[in-house]
Amino acid sequence: MKMTMKMINGSKSLLVAGLCCASLFALAGCSCSTKTVRPNKSPELTADEVWRKMVAAYQSATSYRDSGTVTLSYKQAGHAVEDKADVKVTFVRPNKLRMRAYHAEVASDGEILRAKVFDEGTNDIDGQIVVRPAPVKLSIDDLLSDPLLRETLSNAVVTSELGRISPQLELLLTAKPFASAARDGNRKRLPDESIDDRRCFRLELATAMGGFVFWIDHESFVLRRLEFPQGALLEDLANAPDITDVKLVADFAGAEFGGAIADSTFALEIPVDAKQVRFFVPPPRPLPSELFGQKAGDFSLLIPSGGHVTRESLAGKIAVLVWFNDDPACESGLRQLEAVYQKLKDDERFSFWAVCTEPSTISHGQLGEMLKRWQVSIPLARDSEAHGRDVFHIQAAPTLLVLDAEGGVQVVEVGANPRLSHELPAVLEKVAAGENVSDIVLTEAQRERQQYERQLAIASSTNAGSPSVVEIAETPIQERSEAKKLTLTKRWSNGDVREPGNVLVYERDQQPRVLVVTAGRDVTELDGDGRVVATHELKLPDDGKISFLRTAVDKSGRRFFAASGLFGKQALVFDDHWKQVASYPPAAQPHDGIRDLQLVDLDGDGDLELYVGFWGAMGVHRVSLTGEREWINREMPAVLSLAISAPNRKLWQKLLVTGEPGTIRPIGDLGTSDPAVTVPNWGINQLIGGKFPFSRATSFCGVSYTSEGNNVVVALDRDLAEQWNYPLPPGLPRTQIEFITSGDLLDFEFQVSAEKTEKVGQWVFGAADGSIHIVSADGDFADHFNYGEMLTGIATAQFGDAQTLLVATSTGVTAWRVERRSRE
Repeated sequence: MKMTMKMINGSKSLLVAGLCCASLFALAGCSCSTKTVRPNKSPELTADEVWRKMVAAYQSATSYRDSGTVTLSYKQAGHAVEDKADVKVTFVRPNKLRMRAYHAEVASDGEILRAKVFDEGTNDIDGQIVVRPAPVKLSIDDLLSDPLLRETLSNAVVTSELGRISPQLELLLTAKPFASAARDGNRKRLPDESIDDRRCFRLELATAMGGFVFWIDHESFVLRRLEFPQGALLEDLANAPDITDVKLVADFAGAEFGGAIADSTFALEIPVDAKQVRFFVPPPRPLPSELFGQKAGDFSLLIPSGGHVTRESLAGKIAVLVWFNDDPACESGLRQLEAVYQKLKDDERFSFWAVCTEPSTISHGQLGEMLKRWQVSIPLARDSEAHGRDVFHIQAAPTLLVLDAEGGVQVVEVGANPRLSHELPAVLEKVAAGENVSDIVLTEAQRERQQYERQLAIASSTNAGSPSVVEIAETPIQERSEAKKLTLTKRWSNGDVREPGNVLVYERDQQPRVLVVTAGRDVTELDGDGRVVATHELKLPDDGKISFLRTAVDKSGRRFFAASGLFGKQALVFDDHWKQVASYPPAAQPHDGIRDLQLVDLDGDGDLELYVGFWGAMGVHRVSLTGEREWINREMPAVLSLAISAPNRKLWQKLLVTGEPGTIRPIGDLGTSDPAVTVPNWGINQLIGGKFPFSRATSFCGVSYTSEGNNVVVALDRDLAEQWNYPLPPGLPRTQIEFITSGDLLDFEFQVSAEKTEKVGQWVFGAADGSIHIVSADGDFADHFNYGEMLTGIATAQFGDAQTLLVATSTGVTAWRVERRSRE
């Protein structure tokens, strides 16, 4: 059950908050004047031609400014209401911006981007201000990929993507503005009109939600007004029975291209006590009461038929009390509680009361009629002495309280919960059984606070997680030892590879090839017999290093490679001849380092994309193989790994992103996130997919970092459910080894059913003490041995009929045939 008030997770939009009190912007009205004018006698432009000229004007503008506002007007119960909010934008290409929209303000002076949020309920997001390096070229993703910033820059009464974000940003910062709706043929010219003596084309853009009307200046082609259709607005607003004549209009007063803009325009003052962060971290939801687990004070509620409800009269019973007044939200909440009351009203363990806060001018009979009209039969009590406010600190209605048999506060919930009738009975049974459910609330609140503080520390650090600030204690290398259940036979060894690192095996001309990162600078290619067949010189910058490789094949059969270093500055893409075809991000772009790459075709169209995961504020970026960024997702702070999900029926897959929070965040090919996945009892900080993809045994291995700095491997199936876990020896690797790999090293089978078996692969773990652990994917077999050297790379391969383990150390690369000593 949702036992705490649903508070702003970050910041609730002013528009939604205002709607509840019939004041959406709470500002002054609009002063723009309009008039219809005769059509221009110059050669007529078609609607599509006007549109393209407007887009071209914004795309080519070196600077832009306006004093934009959005005005919502409507009649409620016959009374005119008009509210306004700022949507002001000043921009100088390529990366200077100052804007104020709804609940947020953003400023980029070309060097530093700063952003702040205005929200009284969370003390302006706990005083956080984003401060991070400005991108070389500002894009709309640089603003909207931070989920909380996107929410606070959005118009909360607009349900369509078109116009939800300030239209000026779409036009200035995207290559194809309003691409989802603005296609040739769905625009038409309306009669020209003027705004403040500026003649305007009027274009109606037809969408499934209705027609958006763009007012475009005849001379400059700047957008001066945007009118929204009612179908693009919140249904509760557009279709409310007491609200009529709803109109939403964005006016861009003073909009103009060109002209000098002072540098001081782009400065945003930072308060001395502000928490400077690289990305916003939503504060934990405040508990609706500080009384959880405490015994209620003395109170007295009047029963209209005679007597009082007091703490003493409820002793020995589970009390369910809901404070209400004459309000639709209270009606909804009481109807939900009525369903629970009907199930339990004859159960002597429980006592239900509907506690009214209406003044004494409303008679008992009138209240009884109101409850009857609401179809609520819960016994009525009246809080004539405001004990709800003074004893229980209730500030809003409806508020639900559950007291245990000793009068202890177990549940406090503010607001109507549409699932109350389903969730409350189970909670009441727990309370009746003597379970202290308030402990669950307090424990969860403490966990949320600790998680918030950890994420806030990451967001506040300028170089969190970089090798220079992470102190790794040296782990002694164990003396060489033999495996107990396995026999390893050396197939070949190559000691000529210089400073070998991570190893990647791929197939070329139907033969396996082994790629070894060499001295962090080049890639050495070996054949199946361990001979060097090529050395690929990557021509990295002087300070450039790589530590890991990725490879994939596109629909034409052409192979590509991607490379980067742990906390590296750029990801590099090479074709099948090792010619560099792309790099990302631009060399001048500051960031905290790359943590992982994936080269994959998520949407199944046959074209590969590069996905780059960054530590810190940059999140996950999708990049074309020409190096052009396609989207950013910053849902996961401090990315640690990227993996690929099982394909769905259309062969689409998702990116599985892990990071410091310990959850798994699926992201689709369009950059949108699914809810985070939590593996019970474990924080999954890294996730590695198996080379036996999506088997019935296990498909992934997660790595959970314990508080002592050790690693526990958690095996997960394709649905990310735990199958088994395996603790590794103490210590963390001192090299940049990718210490988990997999393959078919042993001839094992997994019993799927009585009639069917499935081949089972093995996971291989390389530990910091030089030990190597081999565990079957079903968890039924495990063995380990000490290699006697510090490991720098591990991989699996099959050369002919030989199932092989590849191990890299400072002395070279060795291939070992792995066999089971006996069938057990």
